[in-house]
Amino acid sequence: MLLHLGLWLRRDRPEVLFPRISLAILVLEVVVLVVGGLAWGWLNLLIGLLFPIGVMGIDAVIRRMNFPPFHPNWWMRRYRTRPVVIIKDSVVLQVSILIFLLCSAVGVGWLFGVKLNKVATAAGENLFVVLLMSVAFVGVAIACWTSLPQVVAIAEAREAAEHLFTVAQDGILVVDDRGIIQQANPATESFFGVNPSELRGNHLNKWLPALVYYPDQWAKRSEQTLLRNGKNKILEVSISDRPHQDFQEYVVILHDITQRKQAEEILRHSEAQLRQEAKHLASQLVQSEKMSSLGQLVAGVAHEINNPVSFIYGNITFANQYIQDLLSLLQLYQQSYPNPVTKIQEKTEAIDLNFLIADLPNLLTSMTVGAERITEIVLSLRNFSRLDEAEMKAVNIHEGIESTLMILEHRLKPKSNNLPIEVTKEYGELPLVECYAGQLNQVFMNLLANAIDALEEAVENGEWGVKEKALPSPQIRIHTKLTSENQVVIRIGDNGTGIPENVQKHLFEPFFTTKPVGKGTGLGLSISYQIITQKHQGTLQCISAPGQGTEFVIVIPLNQQAI
Repeated sequence: MLLHLGLWLRRDRPEVLFPRISLAILVLEVVVLVVGGLAWGWLNLLIGLLFPIGVMGIDAVIRRMNFPPFHPNWWMRRYRTRPVVIIKDSVVLQVSILIFLLCSAVGVGWLFGVKLNKVATAAGENLFVVLLMSVAFVGVAIACWTSLPQVVAIAEAREAAEHLFTVAQDGILVVDDRGIIQQANPATESFFGVNPSELRGNHLNKWLPALVYYPDQWAKRSEQTLLRNGKNKILEVSISDRPHQDFQEYVVILHDITQRKQAEEILRHSEAQLRQEAKHLASQLVQSEKMSSLGQLVAGVAHEINNPVSFIYGNITFANQYIQDLLSLLQLYQQSYPNPVTKIQEKTEAIDLNFLIADLPNLLTSMTVGAERITEIVLSLRNFSRLDEAEMKAVNIHEGIESTLMILEHRLKPKSNNLPIEVTKEYGELPLVECYAGQLNQVFMNLLANAIDALEEAVENGEWGVKEKALPSPQIRIHTKLTSENQVVIRIGDNGTGIPENVQKHLFEPFFTTKPVGKGTGLGLSISYQIITQKHQGTLQCISAPGQGTEFVIVIPLNQQAI
């Protein structure tokens, strides 16, 4: 009775199965007790009530004895270690056991009946009591026999659950329907920095303030931020409810996903960076292709111009000699025939022969100078394109600078709204430098073009006036030297308005430009920086201050193979 009463009173626990059956057996046992007391008398009833208490006392004494068979754990271990016997027809076995128990119950009842017939006269009542006791005995026997495997399975499941609850790396909390923490596993200490016993009795939103008060309003799965020791932890919070007969409780599982979130953020940043680099490389490829096409075009035009110019320049000398011979012959005619006929005199006056004789040598001289100028331009174009020097070779840096200045000379001359730009050259004694000549000329072109743009912008903004001499004239300075560490230093500076510090930080970033739309792509300095730093293992530095002008310093090794 006490066993089934305890099972019924603890029916809210998950390990108690079929509590209504325990209640029915308890009622049956009470009926048997009352009927037996009425049949045997109140003395026997009192003895029947005291007998279970005595049995419990004996059980308590036996439990304290150090004899393994007196303890349930020994029987449970024996049950677990029993050999596995597979019974094909378990129904027959169960029926056989039930018949055995019933026969045993009838035998015991008969013995009790024989005993009662000797001391009592109400044979019918005694027989009824015996039958009730037999049925109760059979019920208790069947219940004990069938519940033993369930009790063992429940104990094993409970031990496994407690083991998982203890060793789990994730935090596990059990909260009631008000969000108050009832249980916490040891792993929660690593999350909250508080002993699990100190968590009990507190609301979970004390540490996770984003959670509302009642758990039935919590999302089944959410991400919460935990602030601990000045650092944020991102927790994945999973919630599942465990309904019971009289109350509701919730199991909360906390999983630290901070590293996963950081990895995702790094992955997103890397993806964005790779996208930016891919965009930059694509633009650089397009720019390089344009420069390659431009170089081919320049080389082709230079070649096509060079042939007729060479023909003209080579024949000017002979033409000058022939004309001098003709002029000498004309002078002889004038000396031999001082008084020509009327038609010759009229023609001489019409063509102004004296002026023609005096100006013709000047005309030939001008043609010679023009042909020489075209020859220099063609040579500069060929030097700038450097198609025959796409690989690293030892070249004269000064020739590349001069070729670039020759191409940009039209921008250095005075215009209607711009002052002339003076170029100051301070060339040091440089040997041949190992470099990619074509790419290095591209760097010179970008830096000099930017310097010219800055000076033109300063003139347009009124920094220089035609009549005012407060500032010196626009000027570009080019300085080269060789250091003792065999480093070639090339400085290209201007005396413009300078570059603000916040702009200098982004100068070499792809697509960054301060020029108006359509005038700059933001790739010139970025490509120049990569050419110097990656292709030539050098450095490119900008030195500038507002009102102090700007200077770009290129430093590359004299011999690339020495690196």
